[in-house]
Amino acid sequence: MKKYLVKKTKTEDYEDKDLCDHYCGCKYSTERINDEIHKDSRKIDKKKTQGMKYLVCTLNDEEYARPHFSVHSKLEDALKEALDAANEFLLASEENGTIEIKNSRTRVETTIQSCPESDFLVSEILPFDPEKGKNLIIWHHAYDGVDFDIRYQAHDRYDCLEKRKEMIRKAFAEREGLTEYNENFDIEEDSCIDTGDEWEVFSIENADALEKMDV
Repeated sequence: MKKYLVKKTKTEDYEDKDLCDHYCGCKYSTERINDEIHKDSRKIDKKKTQGMKYLVCTLNDEEYARPHFSVHSKLEDALKEALDAANEFLLASEENGTIEIKNSRTRVETTIQSCPESDFLVSEILPFDPEKGKNLIIWHHAYDGVDFDIRYQAHDRYDCLEKRKEMIRKAFAEREGLTEYNENFDIEEDSCIDTGDEWEVFSIENADALEKMDV
């Protein structure tokens, strides 16, 4: 795990990269973080990642049920998007914050120092094999922590729709209290379950529609 304290000591970018000697949130300090993270990219096992693609799942503290998704062909590009999102989040806050890179560079957590529990951005990078299907059921939970997972892949979107209904029916059958918290739940249309403590969401996305054209 790598952790960076990003200090908002400058409101403008330095004119010269050499003048930026700390993590202040300017574009040069962001480049430094990117350089440090990417300099050991040669350690990635190219044979294991050949043919894989990378789903970037990003969620902030204000939109628990509405994550942002994108797909990249390279882990480095997926990580760059996650780091860029982290920096934009801190720039918008205009406060000191922390960027943490975890889980072998597949998770980026960004928090504001004054409110680390309530002001945050999480990006998680999930590898998947597009040959197994480009329609994805992406599960996540939010509030009591944030985690993402690809629960199902299919070539046909209809298969994902049917599988999602199966997953949700199983959740209602096995977990006490869900019916009480979701009285008006529509199995045909709804994808977000209120557990009483947090939200669980089963999103269906097409990887081709999400793919970024990386240079």
